[in-house]
Amino acid sequence: MENKPNYIICPKCGAEYLPAEVFYPDEVLGNPENIVRDKKGKIEFYLGESINLTEEFTCYTCNCKFTVEGAVKFSTKESSLAKFDEDYKTVVYSNRSSLKEN
Repeated sequence: MENKPNYIICPKCGAEYLPAEVFYPDEVLGNPENIVRDKKGKIEFYLGESINLTEEFTCYTCNCKFTVEGAVKFSTKESSLAKFDEDYKTVVYSNRSSLKEN
């Protein structure tokens, strides 16, 4: 049985569910508290709940109990819009007028 994007499918009858029907949003992302970081920003310790991507669910159609295991992928990239501490150039076109600054 082929999974549709972001659908959770009952392994017994094929009924389809959206992730919000199966997972509790607060449990997926966790609830960390009192986060302690070192001088370089690395997490050393925290209290509270971590991310939880496993949930048991009972199908509304056939009453089959099954386990759903999710996966989350995080990626990062530096934003080019927020680099105000670096020098930059503004292109001035010869066919346009400009104002000089002191």
